Amino acid sequence: MMKKFIYGKLRFHFAIITCIATFVSLTVFSTVLYALNSYFNWDIMFSGRFYVWVFLIILSGMISAFITTYVGLQIIEPIEVLRENMTKVSAGDFTVELDPEQKVEEVSQLYRDFNLMVHELGGIDALQNNFVSTVSHEFKTPLATIQGYAQLLQDPEIDDDTQQDLSKRLIVATQQLTQLTDNILKLTKIEHQGISLERKIIRIDEQIRQALLFLQAKWEKYNISFNIILKRTQFEGNEELMQQVWVNLLDNAIKYNHQDGEITITQHELEDGRIGFDISDTGIGMTPETVNKIFDKFYQADSSRLNSGNGLGLSLVKQILKLHQAEIKYKSSLGQGTTVTVILPKHTKAND
Repeated sequence: MMKKFIYGKLRFHFAIITCIATFVSLTVFSTVLYALNSYFNWDIMFSGRFYVWVFLIILSGMISAFITTYVGLQIIEPIEVLRENMTKVSAGDFTVELDPEQKVEEVSQLYRDFNLMVHELGGIDALQNNFVSTVSHEFKTPLATIQGYAQLLQDPEIDDDTQQDLSKRLIVATQQLTQLTDNILKLTKIEHQGISLERKIIRIDEQIRQALLFLQAKWEKYNISFNIILKRTQFEGNEELMQQVWVNLLDNAIKYNHQDGEITITQHELEDGRIGFDISDTGIGMTPETVNKIFDKFYQADSSRLNSGNGLGLSLVKQILKLHQAEIKYKSSLGQGTTVTVILPKHTKAND
């Protein structure tokens, strides 16, 4: 309050001083002109026109001074407001916002640019805070596992078979940590619009087949058989992110399946023209409670089966599909398997 009072007084004094300075300058100018007129005997200056002319000069000067002062204050005051808010931003307050509706267009544009800058800085700050809190919470388990295996490997009395087993477990734990880091980074960027989608025409049917090749070692281990009925389907999207979708979904279908189980992959066209892809397994299925929480970050329904997961896969999948204006749905019954459906938008083209 005191600062505003002082600032108001300064503005008043600035206006008064400007007007007085202008008046004094014009008075001095008129006096000098009158003196020169007397010295050189310029008879024209003794006429009434001279005094009218001097009066008009003084009046126009004062009007000019008033206009200059007014315009100057219209710029000075907003700049002072901007300075105050910049101080708040530098202190970590990213909630400030300036009213862009100002009398001077340049000031309005400056305020709009400032608001945009604060919004972007706030997004970066939120992204960093979210990433740090997530990492500090979720890294505890894999790091403790790695530390435990490393300590056991230091035991000089363990045999070669045990040492080899611990080494394999240590490698798996580090791979889990790497996967967790990658998923957290991707998910955090997506949630805060940090990923720029570079779209291109991709073949969904080919991406699904590529995902199966990538996961071949896993489904061969469980002796999974596949029934695949797909059409040539083109879709405009980000190739890397969409590939991540199919890898995650098929990985779950394999992981939660039974030994010698089956996975069926089909597609169908909805009434509104969208294309749906169904991935059905004959695995353990899920309870309704699990289905409702399946997209929550770090949710794990059965930690004994998620020995290679971190509870981020489906949350990541949902965010990627959301970026592509696509949907994902789950239908599952405990002990009867699961069907996940991915619905792509209308511009998807499917051909026989």
